[in-house]
Amino acid sequence: MIDIWKSGAEPQGKWGGRGKEQFSLPHLIEEVDFRAMQDSVSNHLVGKRQSKQLTYFELLFGAPKTVSIMWALSEKNRSTIEEIQEGAVRAAMSYLEEDLKKASLFALFEHGSDQYKNPDLHTHVLLFNLHGMNLSELDDLLPTVYALYRADLSAGLIKILGLKIVRDGDSFKVDGVPDHVVAVFSKQQ
Repeated sequence: MIDIWKSGAEPQGKWGGRGKEQFSLPHLIEEVDFRAMQDSVSNHLVGKRQSKQLTYFELLFGAPKTVSIMWALSEKNRSTIEEIQEGAVRAAMSYLEEDLKKASLFALFEHGSDQYKNPDLHTHVLLFNLHGMNLSELDDLLPTVYALYRADLSAGLIKILGLKIVRDGDSFKVDGVPDHVVAVFSKQQ
């Protein structure tokens, strides 16, 4: 689990899912509200004799390296890329919520670098286990959820910023970002 409260350099987290309204939570996450939800879900699971269940599941939505580089180097488009990233994550989570047929509550935490301080735009999503699910219930859905995220992210980059996208394995990359630039921002030291 990431220490979401450790760094003050990252944007404040945001609540999502239909459970946000159910629990009357504000848009931005305050640590006290997050901890209270964590305790509430944990106590609920213990009360249902499901104490071995996880309080929340952590999902990670990572933009391709070329998108992260564009985000890091473009002051003009940085906030637009962040909005496209958040929109793609929320769309994927909305699909998951609909497929589960249960109201969900999740916390989104956007980060901009990896452990080596390379540009790495990604969003940690903590999906609260409001219904006592097992991880196996999510496993079958996650490939589709991540594919929808990538599709929505690429579509947003094309539509809003006019970028050219090319397939890269099961993901994509922004055309025009040279491989040597990607290599420079992929150092592991």
